[in-house]
Amino acid sequence: MGKRKNLSDFDTGQIVMARRLGQNISKTPGLVGYHRRAIVAQTAEKLMLAMRERSQNTQRIAACCVWSRVAADVSSQNRYRIRTPPHLQLQLIMSRKVVRSSKFRHVFGQAVKADQCYEDIRISQMTWDSNFCSVNPKFVAMIVDASGGGAFIVLPLSKTGRIDMSQPTVCGHTGPVLDIEWCPHNDNIIASGSEDCSVMIWEIPDGGLMAPLKEPVVKLDGHSKRVGILSWHPTAHNVLMTAGCDNVVILWNVARGEAVVRIESVHTDLIYSACWNKDGSRILTSCKDKKLRILDPRKGTVITEKDKPHEGSRPVRAVFVSESKILTTGFSRMSERQVALWDSNSFSEPLTLQEIDTSSGVLLPFFDPDTGIVYLGGKGDSSIRYFEVTDEAPYVHYLSMYSSKESQKGMGYMPKRGLEVNKCEIAR
Repeated sequence: MGKRKNLSDFDTGQIVMARRLGQNISKTPGLVGYHRRAIVAQTAEKLMLAMRERSQNTQRIAACCVWSRVAADVSSQNRYRIRTPPHLQLQLIMSRKVVRSSKFRHVFGQAVKADQCYEDIRISQMTWDSNFCSVNPKFVAMIVDASGGGAFIVLPLSKTGRIDMSQPTVCGHTGPVLDIEWCPHNDNIIASGSEDCSVMIWEIPDGGLMAPLKEPVVKLDGHSKRVGILSWHPTAHNVLMTAGCDNVVILWNVARGEAVVRIESVHTDLIYSACWNKDGSRILTSCKDKKLRILDPRKGTVITEKDKPHEGSRPVRAVFVSESKILTTGFSRMSERQVALWDSNSFSEPLTLQEIDTSSGVLLPFFDPDTGIVYLGGKGDSSIRYFEVTDEAPYVHYLSMYSSKESQKGMGYMPKRGLEVNKCEIAR
């Protein structure tokens, strides 16, 4: 019988299905000339033969999906019903579980508009692996190049656009500034660490700086070498942790300007990172001696430690993701960037270890305990990756990636108080 001029959707679907089953292209148009019940019968017979020949699970699941599609098409045309065999029903259920259920599968990154960006800021060219940026609901602070010492610039979030060269800076350090961090309990207080071995606490007025700020509120002297890591206590007021290139961790009472706890004999080499857990009862550090350490901040002693979390010799970063789980970023022996999840109660093997890429920048992790999402970005990269951390294997699930045309020089993580939740914003 000749080929019809106008094929219905049903007839077109039968031709496509017959082609998928291996029917010769010269014979498929003739199928639509038969009775539709005959077409379905032929298709069902072909499917049964195909399923008997296919023994692998993935092929069985694919055949089961075609069976289900045939049954749906026939039922919609009120012809007759094809029942899926019980063992194929089980395989169909298993195939539906291939896609993991998550609230954050469709998280995406979006750059702000050009009129909401800052321009002409001379970001510091220091090679120190710190964030170089800190932000809170009022201000954004960035370390900048300065002659005759170190400085950082503080701008209100509302003041965007081109920044004038004469914009006042915080310039009290005599050496380059290496790290800055806003106090989580007071949006006008910021701490800075410098190559001049000092830590300074600054108070920024609500409207921003109108003149250069040279005198700190408090100056903390206790390190013998440059100070490159700062971290405020998440729950206690006026408690600041600092770590320097003298391999010493100091806990400060900022209100009194004195050291409360001094941890000197624990680390044998340069400290790469130091952070608190959620309630501030533990400190996690990574060191150049290739060890992770969990410390008791009150006693200054080591609770547990892990040797060589990553095989490479490049810097390792670590953060708490729960009371007992730790996420680390590092490098393999072949200089491939990795992300790993550890159980601090059993440090023998990682819960999961994933290779990311072969870039050279150190991955900086930012973990959100409310959503369980960790954001990984590196200096020199032009992308930020999102992973969801769960209690089910493989524990760290890749979600998405934001890419831009320009590389990153520093990163800051906005507290939840500064997000526009009415626009479904979960991180900035």
